[in-house]
Amino acid sequence: MEEVREDWALAYEKAKIDLEREIHDINIFDRNIAKFLSEFFKAGHLVLEAGCGARRFCFWLNKRGVSCIGIDIVPS
Repeated sequence: MEEVREDWALAYEKAKIDLEREIHDINIFDRNIAKFLSEFFKAGHLVLEAGCGARRFCFWLNKRGVSCIGIDIVPS
């Protein structure tokens, strides 16, 4: 398991993720996901996103009033 965590941590470091851009792009490139999330999760709901990576969906949901907590094998 430690090897998996290290591999993901290395991949995350190399990715140089622009989180604001990732959140913005959900509306453009992930319209089906945005539609699904909007239909099922409303302001006031509490969501746990497991394996959240950069937490882009958590941040996207939080901007819409949904309390979203993300967990991932890589703490960063």
